[in-house]
Amino acid sequence: MKKTFTLIELLVVIAIIAILAAMLLPALTQARDRAKNIECIARSKQLGMANIMYCGENQDLLPYSTLGDDGQSQLFANSRQSIPQLLERYVGKTSWRNAGKNEEPDKLWECPLMPRYSGTSWTTSFYCSKWLNGFLYLNYSATSSRKISKVKDISKKILLMDSLDKEKGNISMQLYFRPKAKNSDPGNSSFSALDRIGVHGGTNGALFADGHSAGIRRAYWMNGSNSGINCTAFNPDQPYQQGITGNVPTN
Repeated sequence: MKKTFTLIELLVVIAIIAILAAMLLPALTQARDRAKNIECIARSKQLGMANIMYCGENQDLLPYSTLGDDGQSQLFANSRQSIPQLLERYVGKTSWRNAGKNEEPDKLWECPLMPRYSGTSWTTSFYCSKWLNGFLYLNYSATSSRKISKVKDISKKILLMDSLDKEKGNISMQLYFRPKAKNSDPGNSSFSALDRIGVHGGTNGALFADGHSAGIRRAYWMNGSNSGINCTAFNPDQPYQQGITGNVPTN
């Protein structure tokens, strides 16, 4: 006589499969996120090499966007001479200006863990989730670039880092930031990180001025009381010191 499954046996098997799936799903999700985190840091590493090559061909000067004002709203990703555009020849990728011409736009500026956000008036398929450190890319008045050789503790100074904004993530425009815009107005900043931890969990992907990329913890770029930014992680004129607030650049 041919043996068949009873309904109860079938339900038990289905229940076991469901339990195993529920147990394995978090592990699979974590593995996927770890892979995306590694990919994000690898993309930043490529941008770091591009920065180094650019400096080598431009009298040691970091790339500089000539458009925009000296405030906190200068656009990097959407100006005619943006930093992504200046670096595209070194990464072999297409910048936003060629979007819509059957060319894949440059994804090196995106974090694969973050969603794309298009709730802006910009009509470009270029997306960026990197916050570019205005203290390093520009002089204090945002009127010119600076020489990378003049940066103190170059291996410890953050050149760019992943956005901490989980909702907007990869956005179709992005700003450079200054952790503190003025000595007299410490709250006036385009970089507000007090209530954000980003999508990377305990660490956040960062590119340093010497070209290396790594995941860094919040304590690296916040002061000891977690009440403000540690400017020594971004300031080109001051050696890095963990846990302090530091100063804004003087030049």
